[in-house]
Amino acid sequence: MYTSKLSIAARRGAVAAAVAAVGMLATSAVHASSFPALGFDSGPAVIVNLGAGGVFTTTYTGQGPYDGIEDTYVGVVNAANSGLALSSINISGNFIFGFDGDGQAAYTGIYYDGTGYAGPNTSFSIANYNNGTVFFNVPLQPGQTAWFTLEETINGANGNVLTVGGGGTTNAPDGGSTAVLLGGAVLGLGLLRRRF
Repeated sequence: MYTSKLSIAARRGAVAAAVAAVGMLATSAVHASSFPALGFDSGPAVIVNLGAGGVFTTTYTGQGPYDGIEDTYVGVVNAANSGLALSSINISGNFIFGFDGDGQAAYTGIYYDGTGYAGPNTSFSIANYNNGTVFFNVPLQPGQTAWFTLEETINGANGNVLTVGGGGTTNAPDGGSTAVLLGGAVLGLGLLRRRF
């Protein structure tokens, strides 16, 4: 059977596109399924993302206070391409650590720490009402997420922004590529199995 160079190149291109698509879909699925609804919010009001090269970005999603008054639900995403394990982030904002008892535990009944504001796998070291560190008790590997809650409305529009000033990172054991490569390999084998 004759296979032209064009069809081989087309198949390779399709495999590369499929690998990229699997990576994007896996990341989107992780984000959507990792953050439960909380109080009035269907997801976090603020998402902190650790991306490639260790760069942090903050996105305000438009969700209001989860308590309907002034508290903020925060999600953290360690992107699949970060190549880093995230052990902590230093954050600051106007009165965000002025905890007054209406953290996530007031809605879920689950205390992950003594404050009632920490989420699964998180805890705090509070310097003052405006500054503190969020620790990930087991470092977040590439592709993993975590969440927690803070005081005050943090939406970027009201002058109260969440400032992320670095944190603790180390190189991830496999650079974060295992899941994407495995998914791409399985999809690629399926595509190549089809005979032309």
